[in-house]
Amino acid sequence: MQVAYSYHRFSKPKQATKDKLWKQYQEAQKYAKANGLVLDESLSFQDIGVSAYRSANLEVGRLGEFLEAIRAGCIEKGSYLLIESLDRLSRDAPRKALRTLEEICDEGITVVTLIDNQEYTADRLDRDPAAFLISLVIFLRANEESKTKSARSRAAYANKLERAARGEKVIVASKLPAWLKFEGDEIVIDQEKVKSIKLIYNLADLGLRPLSIARALNLQKIPTMRGGRYWRGEAVRLILTKPSTIGVFLSYYRHKAAGSNPEKNFISIKDYYPRVISQRKWKRVQAKIKRSKLKPESCEVIKCRKIRNIFGRIARCPNCGDAMTAYNLGPSLEGLTPHRRYLTCSGATIASGCKRVRVEYAPVEKTFLELGPDMMHNHLAEYVQSKIHNRYNIISAQIKEITRIAGKNELDRGRLNHNLRRLFDRVVINYGSMMLEFEWSCGGRTGLPINESTHISRIGAFIPGQSAGNHIAHQVPPKKP
Repeated sequence: MQVAYSYHRFSKPKQATKDKLWKQYQEAQKYAKANGLVLDESLSFQDIGVSAYRSANLEVGRLGEFLEAIRAGCIEKGSYLLIESLDRLSRDAPRKALRTLEEICDEGITVVTLIDNQEYTADRLDRDPAAFLISLVIFLRANEESKTKSARSRAAYANKLERAARGEKVIVASKLPAWLKFEGDEIVIDQEKVKSIKLIYNLADLGLRPLSIARALNLQKIPTMRGGRYWRGEAVRLILTKPSTIGVFLSYYRHKAAGSNPEKNFISIKDYYPRVISQRKWKRVQAKIKRSKLKPESCEVIKCRKIRNIFGRIARCPNCGDAMTAYNLGPSLEGLTPHRRYLTCSGATIASGCKRVRVEYAPVEKTFLELGPDMMHNHLAEYVQSKIHNRYNIISAQIKEITRIAGKNELDRGRLNHNLRRLFDRVVINYGSMMLEFEWSCGGRTGLPINESTHISRIGAFIPGQSAGNHIAHQVPPKKP
């Protein structure tokens, strides 16, 4: 019997109400039952809060995962994809949207629009000009609607910015800096939080760097701005580099002239916010930031940065559950400690109370590359035996891709990390039991023993202004599993 899969997409989370989701689910069930199909409920794909205007649902959403599963052979040819209408599939330029539909149909999948019970296959698109034109017109209309909404939103925002720049009392953005709040139509200061802002600037004025300031705030148990557990160096960096503390509102809007690409028009509005830091102190701190090269990195720099930690964003500390981050430790002055790369608890580096232990990175990576593929395939076999195999095909394809990347001579750590984050929720670097503990996104836990010769050391007590590499370290003997 042929299998059907459903796909739901909403541009904003608030649109995805239970009633709307339930209605789409019922329509998919009704169609499957009427046409003798089995609706695979475990593989129903949802993109909540993901736009299809510029194919975001294809690039980072579940629709892209569906296409990968088709190409990997995890979803059989002859299956059905049930969607509310074609504009749920894509709102990109008609040519690109039609290409997405064609790619799915060319893989032997029948796309069904439940709003009008139309079936789109590769054969029908080739032989029936009306079906081809109907789909093209629907994509054209959806794209025009998205363009119109986008243009209206940009124009409304630009109008607010220009009015505020002229001195009119206008609320441009509903989100305020953390130390400010609304009282009616007025923006007022949260006095308790401003005390923290002033303390941060005082410490920066004394020459402390953001990470050292974050440690000092955590040691004093000063509450964070937005309710987080601990202060982070990046949060302090943003407070020190954004001019909202001296009342300046910075923003931009895109303006597109005829026959040209959109241009960013930057606007700086003085005295939009209440000032909490004096101009003189702001200038002094900015001068020190400039000398210490603490400028915020652009998105382009972050995207282009080479990934060197295959467990980035999923590695966790066994004690506090915070992220384990990688850093390079240069050789000691005495030459006793060679240049090595380590993993350490990010919470411990900001004085969260966790033990400051560092684990050598190279043996951890080597352990996974050598033993990981067998461990993953064994877990997949147990997954099937336990009869919880709804997502078996997709998980199998992900494991094959990870095994392929890990087996290459030149390791692509960025691509490997991307696939590991899809397969695992967490990887606990358990230096106490000398185990790598994997928590699967599909459920279950597995482990791998880390090489006992792995260098593990405990870093000394925190001294404000001192970096992690300058602490005196002593060897912690590893525990046998």
